[in-house]
Amino acid sequence: GVHFKTRLENLRKHMHQFGDIVEMVMQRTGTFIEFDRAKDAQEAKIDGNSSLLDGRRISVRMCRPSDKPRNAGVRWHRDDALKKKESMLHEQEWRQQQADETRERVRARRKEEEAREKLRNARTSQGAAKGGGGAREVAK
Repeated sequence: GVHFKTRLENLRKHMHQFGDIVEMVMQRTGTFIEFDRAKDAQEAKIDGNSSLLDGRRISVRMCRPSDKPRNAGVRWHRDDALKKKESMLHEQEWRQQQADETRERVRARRKEEEAREKLRNARTSQGAAKGGGGAREVAK
């Protein structure tokens, strides 16, 4: 159990050390915490039991999903955090895509410039080979 004065956020931060939390429901009778992975819940049971939170020892035990409180209590769910994280990932992917497209445009531009330079050099060397290598006068 958890002391009645313990805040949900403090408990969430404390239990997060064992793994990602999906949902928490805090009631007078106890707090239900659903972890993302079963091994995290097992680790919380082993390492979190009798750990200190807000100056008091807490007890941690496993329960079945059907034991989850349905209606009463203070709830926290990671959906909001996941939506924010997903939004940030989409933005990161978009920025990566933009950077890749920019790099590709720069590569294409460099190839075009190299091709033009080769063509200019080829024309210049052909003109010199035909005897036109002397100075030209340009009419103004």
